[in-house]
Amino acid sequence: MSQGNQQRTQPEPLQSGYLDGQVLHHRFRPKVHRFSNRMYWHLVDVKRLDHWQQASVFRSCNRFNVYAFQQTDYVSKDNCSIQNKIEDYINQQSGASFQGKVLLMSHPRFFNRGFNSVNFYFCYQQHQLCFIVSEINNTPWAEKQLYFHDCRQQQNPQTGEYTFDFDKRFHISPFVSMDIHYQWRFKVNATGVDVHMTLFKNDETLMYVGLKSKWLPPKQASGLPMGLKRPAQGWKMWLNIYLQAAILWLKKIPFYNHPNKQKP
Repeated sequence: MSQGNQQRTQPEPLQSGYLDGQVLHHRFRPKVHRFSNRMYWHLVDVKRLDHWQQASVFRSCNRFNVYAFQQTDYVSKDNCSIQNKIEDYINQQSGASFQGKVLLMSHPRFFNRGFNSVNFYFCYQQHQLCFIVSEINNTPWAEKQLYFHDCRQQQNPQTGEYTFDFDKRFHISPFVSMDIHYQWRFKVNATGVDVHMTLFKNDETLMYVGLKSKWLPPKQASGLPMGLKRPAQGWKMWLNIYLQAAILWLKKIPFYNHPNKQKP
């Protein structure tokens, strides 16, 4: 295939705005458990967070407001820009000198409180998706783990998906052990983001987590109206984690302690 044809097959890149979608969890063993949630996410160019906050009096960066992005919530506790932290992380992981556009998919704080079980950073160079960084957060331990996905030469030309296989390195749920192998599939283009996460244990499918979302431009879902329609998405996510954990406990699903918090 010529370089020109390769260029034409590249999907149109994401832009800042919103993602409106559904998250599905389906556990297959040792007992079936299934639930889904309607969610929406902010999608922001982290270099242009000043533009995001200027769009509404109800938004701020690094200070209290109805909605706020706090840079110490992302990548690390270091009080420097999210863009610089992601650039440094990518450069460490890939050896490449990345200085491109970073779109963050996340829930900002709501009245100074919030939680994201996962944040995604979609990293573009010259309008092409080069890297994805997945940032996993757990509760109540308030730990985080970054997973690096190199999208260069990874896209399936038939499905448009990027597929990554790797072993679990981070404790999230006490109802899932550490001996897990992941397969994550991403489909990212101008129309939205789809993520399919399959968890394997002993070569059997333990669980599937899927996210399907549709992109909305800022003018269709700007500021407070979307927030009034479905406010406190981070709070909703946090509460649902504990609700589902209680249901799994009542179903007598095996419980696994945090491997780094075991008593001697």
